[in-house]
Amino acid sequence: VKRCTHNGRYIDDVLVLTDNRVKEGRKRERCAGKTKETEARARYTTAAIAGGIMLLSDDFSNELSRERAEKFTANREINRIASSGIPFRPVESAGGSSGHVFTAVIDDRPYAAMFNWNETSADIAAVCERAQIPEGTYRDLWTGRTVSTEQGSLIWRFEDTDAALLEFIYE
Repeated sequence: VKRCTHNGRYIDDVLVLTDNRVKEGRKRERCAGKTKETEARARYTTAAIAGGIMLLSDDFSNELSRERAEKFTANREINRIASSGIPFRPVESAGGSSGHVFTAVIDDRPYAAMFNWNETSADIAAVCERAQIPEGTYRDLWTGRTVSTEQGSLIWRFEDTDAALLEFIYE
């Protein structure tokens, strides 16, 4: 049994710290329960690919926030990526905002994390050679959906703010 700090627990060797206390007078950026699930998934994915500690900062006094946290933290494949401690690297500079595609190789398997930061639909693409990932088929660790590269590019269709964490499938 691993010991952890107050309000923390380990899930698949990932320390999940939860703290629903909000300092008096501190204004929250988002109201609990108003954030879309896809946006919450994107935030969780950014933590998973950072190569460090997973920190959940939702208001767990809100039932919807609690349910989402339980759903996201139960994904063993995403937790395996987080617990590897290997940070993903950006493929392109995005100027004044965050990049859309990040890659890493974990246990000899290529991964691509793709993000749509807009609240509108978008096709996010990565040129495989530039991203240093192989052409072929990838599976999203959140949805199980697969996609194959086309003409040297990996393209993922998003309907809203969201993330996909794609694992290369060796055939």
